[in-house]
Amino acid sequence: MSDMFDRRIDYILGYSNDPTSPKLTQEQIEELGKWEIQSEQIDVIRQFLRLDAYGRMNVKTLIQREFLRCLEQGTDQDISNIKIGIKNLSSDDEG
Repeated sequence: MSDMFDRRIDYILGYSNDPTSPKLTQEQIEELGKWEIQSEQIDVIRQFLRLDAYGRMNVKTLIQREFLRCLEQGTDQDISNIKIGIKNLSSDDEG
């Protein structure tokens, strides 16, 4: 019935007043994809931050070499639409 009427089961059964479609819009699907990418990038940053000095040096060197390679080949990505921020939480802010 949910598919037939394009309504959520809880709405059909009278448990909800939300008549919206249970199907994701293309915009919602794209937003979920962005969240997945962001989650992966955050994991990489967290792993990098946990490295010791030697590990960080190696990763930075690799990134610099790859960045130069991409610049030379013209394959670097436009990131002008990406906003990056880092917030360092004190022990009082965690929880």
